[in-house]
Amino acid sequence: MITTRIDTTAKNLVRLLDALDLHTEDFAALAGIHRATAFRWIGAQAPVPVSVIRMLELMLEKKEKAA
Repeated sequence: MITTRIDTTAKNLVRLLDALDLHTEDFAALAGIHRATAFRWIGAQAPVPVSVIRMLELMLEKKEKAA
């Protein structure tokens, strides 16, 4: 069985947001979450869901392919 670990740390979230040029408020609107939730994830006060990281990774892949 192959398992892949997805980095759900706040540091990785910030890295992805920076790479996508997304501000916290824009990210919150895109993800359909309250901005306070986004700030909690970024501040490592709450765990970042795998689905959120994966969504941002896919967005970054698409951005890189378009460049």
